[in-house]
Amino acid sequence: MQAIRVHQYGGPEQLKLEQVVRPTPQAGEVLIQIHAAGVLPAEWKALQGLFHTFRPAIFPYIPGSAVVGVVAGVGPGVTAFRVGQAVFGRSVHGTYAEYTATEVEPPALTPAMFSLLALTPAALSFDAAATISGGATTAWQALFADGELQAGQRVLIHGAAGGVGSFAVQFARWKGAHVIGTASRANLDFVRSLGAETVIDRHNTIRAGGAGCRSCAGHHRRRDASTVAGGGQPRGSARLAPGAAIPRSGAGTWYSGHE
Repeated sequence: MQAIRVHQYGGPEQLKLEQVVRPTPQAGEVLIQIHAAGVLPAEWKALQGLFHTFRPAIFPYIPGSAVVGVVAGVGPGVTAFRVGQAVFGRSVHGTYAEYTATEVEPPALTPAMFSLLALTPAALSFDAAATISGGATTAWQALFADGELQAGQRVLIHGAAGGVGSFAVQFARWKGAHVIGTASRANLDFVRSLGAETVIDRHNTIRAGGAGCRSCAGHHRRRDASTVAGGGQPRGSARLAPGAAIPRSGAGTWYSGHE
């Protein structure tokens, strides 16, 4: 099959079109014939070597993780998917290629993992579906896999109008949490339309480098936690309720505590 591979850190000139062996799905895996792949910010950062100190690349590698396509093969023991189904999600084996494999069931999936693949809704085109999993998977991981968000908790979502935050607002409301979202003034109505019950103008109520969240007054915050400034870096502090969970992602920070 054809695939884009990277042999050393650098810019776009390091993306090489090559012939490689098509993967064979192992037990618990499916093989996907790729129709479209999402391009995420983390990929150009990895290409330039910005993650090398904590996640060094193993060369050569196929970049990409967001994928949409059709199941072309299933490994032993797979029952959740069948050949010919349209699917979308993520793969850790690279998606800038004609085919990729991904884990969907044990033994490929361990107890600490969850499947990154789902059936593509009929109303979505392949191109549209390829744009979803980047933000949606990050939001799901932060809220539920890391944060263990439960119904009845309050959750503060910074950047609630963004690519990750917009999914996080909808997921949290679906779960039954009370959602507090921060956004710029131009996006406040949009964040409300996603389901946020409390919306905060970040320019007026969040003080960079400080503990400003005046619109959250009375929400019984007792545990210290860092907030997020530009670039997703922790900055300042907020007070949270006992038992609060503090998962982080690159696009924002979710704070949750029981009401």
